[in-house]
Amino acid sequence: IPRAESLAMVEPRVAEFFDERVAPLLKNGRRVLIVAHGNSLRALIKRLEGLSAADIAKVNVSTASPIVYSLDDDLQPVDKVVFEKG
Repeated sequence: IPRAESLAMVEPRVAEFFDERVAPLLKNGRRVLIVAHGNSLRALIKRLEGLSAADIAKVNVSTASPIVYSLDDDLQPVDKVVFEKG
């Protein structure tokens, strides 16, 4: 059993979760709240924003700072708001 997971190990699970659970809700006009930890959020951000491995390595995901994405009909981001603590 691995003691930790790399981003590459988490990405397939996040992609499957998004495609099977989140995307259908969004396409039906629902709003979705995703609460997750570290690499799961980084994998989702990487996918939504089409970031490379090098680019996502530079992204800081702050604890308890919501990120709100507005997506178009093809589930591509058209707006992103980050609520910083403070």
